[in-house]
Amino acid sequence: MSFFKKQFLIRLSFFAVLAFGLLLLGVCAHGESYNDVKQNDWYYNDVEYMTSKGFVKGYPDGSFMPHKSITRAEFIVLLARIFEYHEEGGNYFSDTFLDSSRKLLWYNGKISAALENNIIYKDDYNDAFLPEQDISRRSAAIFVYRALKLGASAFASPYADCNDSYINALYWENIMHGTDDGTQILFDPQAPLTRAQSCALLKRVYEYKTDKELYLYNYKELYGHRTPLLPLNPQSRQEFFDILVYCARAQLSQISFDYQGVGFYDVQNDLIQSNIFEAYRLASAAYPELFSLVGVECTKYGNSTATQITLTLKSNCESLSLMDIYARSKVAKDYAEYLAQNIFNVYESDGQKLEAIHDFLVMNCSYTENTENEQCYTAYGALLEQKAVCQGYSAAFNLISQACGIKSISVQNSTHAWNAAIVDGKTLHYDCTWDDPLTDGKDSGSVFKNYCGLSNSKITQSRLWDKDLYKTQLFDGVGF
Repeated sequence: MSFFKKQFLIRLSFFAVLAFGLLLLGVCAHGESYNDVKQNDWYYNDVEYMTSKGFVKGYPDGSFMPHKSITRAEFIVLLARIFEYHEEGGNYFSDTFLDSSRKLLWYNGKISAALENNIIYKDDYNDAFLPEQDISRRSAAIFVYRALKLGASAFASPYADCNDSYINALYWENIMHGTDDGTQILFDPQAPLTRAQSCALLKRVYEYKTDKELYLYNYKELYGHRTPLLPLNPQSRQEFFDILVYCARAQLSQISFDYQGVGFYDVQNDLIQSNIFEAYRLASAAYPELFSLVGVECTKYGNSTATQITLTLKSNCESLSLMDIYARSKVAKDYAEYLAQNIFNVYESDGQKLEAIHDFLVMNCSYTENTENEQCYTAYGALLEQKAVCQGYSAAFNLISQACGIKSISVQNSTHAWNAAIVDGKTLHYDCTWDDPLTDGKDSGSVFKNYCGLSNSKITQSRLWDKDLYKTQLFDGVGF
């Protein structure tokens, strides 16, 4: 059976479904209980859940020691198990390779894997990782943030004792919380993480990783919707990026900000508008399925002492409303996640997955010169209608890559769109459009590999792109 036919049959099964609508170390038997974990303990369900998954176990005396701190090595090992990183041998730090008897340390492979998967940045440390040191809540938050490939948040911090974009991102994604005494929320970033807290945190990470939308839906049902504390007067590109993405996800069409002390003709106003424009470019790169047909209109009113800026998200096409665009992007996202689980996750490495995604789109989507159907600019057009222009190919590639857990963006210049993704710590580029050849105006059925996995230097030989904008804002400088 050809590759194309296999994908076609899987697509049919996907729509049939639509129509009818592990961790603290070792393995234990399902249902194991501990003499120091009681049903009225806040962490009881978390510990039992992680135990039932075979991720955690207790001690020979039947205890779990929930209040004992967890070390940096233990936390990394558990995180690596959740994300199923392959063991990587390596001598990256002086204290994570051999023990005093010259035997390989039990956590060496997992720490090396975390380095290879950009969970640990070697430049953050000198020669020593200090694996036996208790892990702080902040360090655990950073490792989880990187493992989930989240974007840094510029939303106002809910915490009275820290303002860290990584910690904030986990809060707004309902993954990590502080303690609320009714008057303020404290995160206590330097406090050690306990075994009980690790179970609670990593249970959320596992559920979020497994099915993000289901996790967020269930959390909302249990605890209500967590609305970000939007900046009262955002200034930076990062702040406006987060605001635009939040508005699109929440299906808000308009939001306004008041700037007291900023006159209508002040230079600061020009800088704010420039940051809004760049934020929109970055939002289109990170989430093309949301912004490929959605524009942002910026209007301002004011006088010499104050200005109000209003951002309005609008449909850029005549045939679809803003809500129609969001609805179709949701269908495309669901289909991309289905493909990731049923086709592409059989490949072991990220590089293999990305090449398979590239080939799938080239074989299952045709380049169209009929742009009257504006869906050709979207992931929906590429995946569901199988006709697209470069923006549609790029948006579809981005959705599937992210569904596979690979950090990817849609790179765009004034005439073209393609993709960049992080593979083994390096940025590689994929252009499905240019690898989908036309013969006499018709799809040739061939798959070219001329633009599959190119380095930054190679892709720059054939096109211009704003590397500095993308690397600092979307990839945290990794791979450049």
